[in-house]
Amino acid sequence: MDVAAKEDIGTILASTRAVDLLNNVDELHEACEAEGRRDKRKVGTRRKDKKTKLQEIFDVAIQHGIGCLVVNYAIDVCMDAHVISSDAEDAYLMDGEMLAEWVFDRMEKVGKEGGPNDAKRKGTVLSWLDAVLCALGADQVGGKDATNGGAGGKRSELKQKMGQAREKLQDMILYYRVLSWCKAKRLDRFRSTGRFSSLEEWKESIQRRRDKESGRDTISLFLDDLLGEYAEQGVYPPKDLEAAARLAFLDRPRVSPEHSMALWLYYMFDAEMLDTCKLDFAVAFSMRMEVVQEAHAAFLLDDEREDGLDKACQVLATSASENLSFKLIRVLASHGYNEEAFQLLMIRGIDEDYISTGTEGSLMESLVTVRVYLDCDLLPKAHFTARKLCSCVKDWTKRKHFVDSLTRLVVEHCKHHRKLDQFVKLPFNDEEELVACQYFEEHAGQKEGEFLIIFYMIRGRYPEAIAAGQRLPELIGNNWEPRAMSFRKSLLRSAAMFLTETQMNMQVTTDEALVDKDSDILEICPNDEDPMDTGMHPGQKFATSLNSTVGLSYTLRSRSFAGEDPPLFKPPVQVKSQQFKTNAPQEAHETSRRMSPMALASSMGTGRRIDKSMTQTPANIGKGTTPFKLLSAKRGARGLFTASPVTRQIFTDQRKHG
Repeated sequence: MDVAAKEDIGTILASTRAVDLLNNVDELHEACEAEGRRDKRKVGTRRKDKKTKLQEIFDVAIQHGIGCLVVNYAIDVCMDAHVISSDAEDAYLMDGEMLAEWVFDRMEKVGKEGGPNDAKRKGTVLSWLDAVLCALGADQVGGKDATNGGAGGKRSELKQKMGQAREKLQDMILYYRVLSWCKAKRLDRFRSTGRFSSLEEWKESIQRRRDKESGRDTISLFLDDLLGEYAEQGVYPPKDLEAAARLAFLDRPRVSPEHSMALWLYYMFDAEMLDTCKLDFAVAFSMRMEVVQEAHAAFLLDDEREDGLDKACQVLATSASENLSFKLIRVLASHGYNEEAFQLLMIRGIDEDYISTGTEGSLMESLVTVRVYLDCDLLPKAHFTARKLCSCVKDWTKRKHFVDSLTRLVVEHCKHHRKLDQFVKLPFNDEEELVACQYFEEHAGQKEGEFLIIFYMIRGRYPEAIAAGQRLPELIGNNWEPRAMSFRKSLLRSAAMFLTETQMNMQVTTDEALVDKDSDILEICPNDEDPMDTGMHPGQKFATSLNSTVGLSYTLRSRSFAGEDPPLFKPPVQVKSQQFKTNAPQEAHETSRRMSPMALASSMGTGRRIDKSMTQTPANIGKGTTPFKLLSAKRGARGLFTASPVTRQIFTDQRKHG
């Protein structure tokens, strides 16, 4: 079989049009037989039908790299409804079913012929077969059928069979291509066990990796994710390069080509065969370098060696993209690499489409995202990111679960890191506020319970702060420590001083210790008295929902307006600039109207002198302290005090009180 003859038959087939194949099938087949080029088979003596001759011409064309002739035949003859024939045999040969059967038969023969050194040629042949199936419409849904006749059920069955054959073809093509590439790079000459001295040592390394991950955040190895159900069957590590390729592309149940390639890359990095030729591999298989680097990072994160995590960070720093697998970020965060995980999150962004599903996987991803921000000391960003993640979930039940989980994550982090003073200052919507207040009530017997009162006070919602203070003893009984009780009373007394005159005559309380009985400003009236006898304003009846069923309830009201309708407006109190002590009730009450509630709460019951820098006089407005600003909210405009230089004093006192 000389070169000249090979060039002659190649030239003849290359110059033949696909639509002329049926008319010249006898001449073309005779030329192939005369030169002995029928896919390396001996010439037979029996008479062959037209179908056999045509399929053998296809074999010769594929063998000599002229697969475009077969592809053109599928497009110009089989898929053209206008190409018909009155001859039954020709009509069948023009039908796509005949060509599909030839592809199925040729696929089986490719795996049996040749040897391991013939991988490149096999890969080329399979690529042409895949192109033929694609031309017949194997990857089209609802398109034109590959057949021009037959029952509808038969055509549908054929299309399904062609689709399955094409999936298998893609795996076989990758299998032979990677073997051909490894042979070209002389990787087949490497030791079959890679960097390990034996397969037993390699297996022990895999077991150490699993043991390392078993007790940490229930995160599985990347290797186990790639192997799937084969992870526990001991198929990894494979005995040699060819066995590894079969495991990745042929022996497992059908997975995506990307998944199969990821397992192959993991094996190559594990055996240290690909460290110096990653770029060549990406170019040869038309892969983005980010995909190869991501597979390398996955192996490094699984690796039991100490420098694996640092190397993984270096690899990801140069190749991270928006398509990065979130599990890489999760593993880095679980190992304490929070800054690196944060940088990768900034590059990757949030997959809102996946979060909107509301699945357990999306909730886990949301929790990890918020936790990374918290660990990087980015409390406001973590809070607003949690809100954004919750807003992505459209289902109300799932969204409620998201809000509860993410808000509790934030508040528990603040509890453990002593940042609840910062947490209560964050802006909350109705859903988040409900969860936060519920958390404070659940921990009423601890220090966190006091922040329920502070939560309302810094928002200027003093009646709600007093009502919250009444609920706390009911939740925990009489288990308050004396200092904690004193601190709570100071907070509630401060909230009572900030009530307006109207609120003072309407606010009902069950705590007699809210105000001093001898106060010149406020007085308490038992509610078992007749309002007409005590001069209590009838408008106080609206607050009966706050009454306690246990014990005696009291109503706070202004002593100066007892028995009268409280005025809606009152001239502003003129604050003196000199210093005074808190045991002067009238001056303290007047000053409290111009002090932040947290500053007042920190000074209650301490006997310390209050500097005039703590008051809001016209002289010092804009010099470090700012009067409250009215903010619009769903419940209406309320006063919200901004932070002042003495705001943190209340939390210092709280810690001193235990």
